[in-house]
Amino acid sequence: MQTNRHSRFRQFLAAGASLWLVAGVADAQFSGLPGAAPSKAEAPSKPEAKESIEQSRARVRKLLDEARAETERPPQAVPPGIEPRETTEQRELQSRLVAIYDIQLRTLDQLERMRPARQAAEARERDWTGFEAPPPYSILRLDELRDAADTARDRIQPLEASLAQMPLDAQRTQDELARAEADLRRAEETHEAVSAPEDKARAAWRRDLARLKVRSSAGAVTTAGLLRELWSDTLATRRAETALLERQIGVMSRNATFTEADLATARKRIDDKIDDVRRDLAALEGQVGRRLRERDAAREALERVRASAGSTPAERTAAEVRLEAAEAWIDAGSDQTDALRGLVVLGNQLSAAWGARFAALHDPDAEARRIAAAKVREFAPRSARFKTLTESKVRDSRAKLNEVETRLADLDTAPAAVRYGQEMVAARRGVLLATERVQTAIDATVRQYDRWVADLDAASGQRDLRARLTDGWLALRDGARAVWNFELFAVEDTTVTDGQTIAVSRGVTVGKSVGAVMIFLLGYLTLAGLARRVEHRFVARGIDAARARTARRWVLALSAVFLLLLTLNVARIPFTVFAFLGGALAIGAGFGTQTLIKNLVSGMVVMMERQVRVGDIVEVDNTSGTVTEVNLRSSTVRGADGVEAIVPNSVFVENKVTNWTRSDRRVRRVIKVGVAYGSPVREVADLLEACAKRHGLVLGDPAPLVIFEDFGDSALVFALYVWLDLGPNVNAMQVLSDLRFIIEKSFAEARIVIAYPQRDLHLDSARPLRVEVVREQERDPPP
Repeated sequence: MQTNRHSRFRQFLAAGASLWLVAGVADAQFSGLPGAAPSKAEAPSKPEAKESIEQSRARVRKLLDEARAETERPPQAVPPGIEPRETTEQRELQSRLVAIYDIQLRTLDQLERMRPARQAAEARERDWTGFEAPPPYSILRLDELRDAADTARDRIQPLEASLAQMPLDAQRTQDELARAEADLRRAEETHEAVSAPEDKARAAWRRDLARLKVRSSAGAVTTAGLLRELWSDTLATRRAETALLERQIGVMSRNATFTEADLATARKRIDDKIDDVRRDLAALEGQVGRRLRERDAAREALERVRASAGSTPAERTAAEVRLEAAEAWIDAGSDQTDALRGLVVLGNQLSAAWGARFAALHDPDAEARRIAAAKVREFAPRSARFKTLTESKVRDSRAKLNEVETRLADLDTAPAAVRYGQEMVAARRGVLLATERVQTAIDATVRQYDRWVADLDAASGQRDLRARLTDGWLALRDGARAVWNFELFAVEDTTVTDGQTIAVSRGVTVGKSVGAVMIFLLGYLTLAGLARRVEHRFVARGIDAARARTARRWVLALSAVFLLLLTLNVARIPFTVFAFLGGALAIGAGFGTQTLIKNLVSGMVVMMERQVRVGDIVEVDNTSGTVTEVNLRSSTVRGADGVEAIVPNSVFVENKVTNWTRSDRRVRRVIKVGVAYGSPVREVADLLEACAKRHGLVLGDPAPLVIFEDFGDSALVFALYVWLDLGPNVNAMQVLSDLRFIIEKSFAEARIVIAYPQRDLHLDSARPLRVEVVREQERDPPP
């Protein structure tokens, strides 16, 4: 049990040396000796000269052998009174000391190799003056140098982070050593103070434990110092290599060329990688059948075990794990296939990006260069999104692997179940490796795209003024095109394909909207001009101007409706674009416009029925006059007094309308005359008829008619009925007034009296009239 615990502890220290145990000490001064920093009781004399790496290695190897011997030595008897936790701490400190010396030994080996490497890297960076081959240089070689520089910078970042963390870890390690030394001093004082044999043995054991603590803490400080020295040399080496690469990149980028041969070579490399991936895919597809057969066999075996009454729990567990392992392999195969297919897609995209890169730099057509550069810039965000997705898949694969490993660690059953559990782990590890492979490829691709975009920007800045103006014009045109094609919203429409109605989505863009408005306006203005000319032609040929104007307005209104429909069809804007007026908005709009719509519809009814036309004399809604206009919403009626009344069209449909000139413009009017009793009635009738015939606007057919109408209270009543043609220049009231003047003159010449109201008074003479004298009453004088 103790050996197993020491082995696990050693593995833990070896794996986490750079994170905990080997944390550096920034302000510690070391002699370079990797041995333990002993306490005062064990401290050797300080060497006068610094040990070489070989001497330090020999010393640490000796210490390591001694520490291992102490660990493997059988446990000695523990004095009474020592607690179990103290014995456990002793064993852990011994194991820790072994791990410390092992790390020191390996660090010395790395230091021995790193120091010459640092010197060589700094010398190469210092002495480099240029490439041996003359320019120009292939862009492929430039990309290789950039990839190497990116890799070097990636290796620098963790070293810088570790060295930046060292001061904090150094203080913690020093505090640990100081506490260990203080514990050792107290343990020595306690050992010297006690005299009883049992107390003496117990104090001696605890003193040895304190010395082991000091050795372990001092060894950790020494190890941290060695690692700090190793990391410093490694960081200096990486910086020198990076500086050399950056110098080389600077020289090569000024003299790099991109030829068609380079493009072909780059695509050939990509195709080779895609072929490798496809071979892996073929191998995975070949395993599908075997994995499916294994799953079926595992399912049958599980059913047999469950059906068997004599099966043990271990056998059932093994059968269940076998089935889970088979299903895990199938799932893992699907995930690996998706990952490899992603690599194929990425490779094809990269090949297309290489072609776009070449066109963006060398195509003679400015438009083609601009389009190619836009494609290169589109690849970068697309790959970044792919990178995010891949990172999430890697995290998911790691989580699944950890879950399977945790479950395998909890399995304490038959070896068969453990073996199947290990197969599940292997399957999930394969998925993790495949997704990490994709992640590595996409990381490299994203870096390439970023560099390519920077190269395109630099190349654009180096072009002449004419090329820059051309690029600016193209950019402005593209911006205007983007605004023109900007989709305001999308609407659902239906189309018939192969006899089936299919719902499609159509977008309404700024260009469609502006184009539709311009087409409508131009069409409407053209139709309005034509309608105006036609109206003038009709008026010139004698058609009434009011009627021609009304006809023109209705023709324009109907033409605008058809023009709107035609415009929407030409602009490919579906009629369902107005569906957004549905719901509450449609209800509100309906209530708000119901009167307007009612009048519009009524106007259409009036125009179609032609019951009321321009020029008709009508009486409607207590308004009498001539209809001068019939418009879309309302009509205009001019009264005899010249006042124009705007009458809504719905009034002509809903109310009673008297149209004096609907079917015939001839109307009958009447003038009533009363003459005194005793007048010659026949002569009166003849005079009235003669007066009517004397007026030129009174129609002869039908002829005027005189009627002896009544014996009135004060006169003999005659009625003269005449017919008039109510044309646009005929005023019926004026005609009747003229007739009255003629009648009055004719009656005066014929001494015929036009009667006036009369009353007869009758006196009762049967009794005498009573006469009384009434005295006036006295009135009070005024105040």
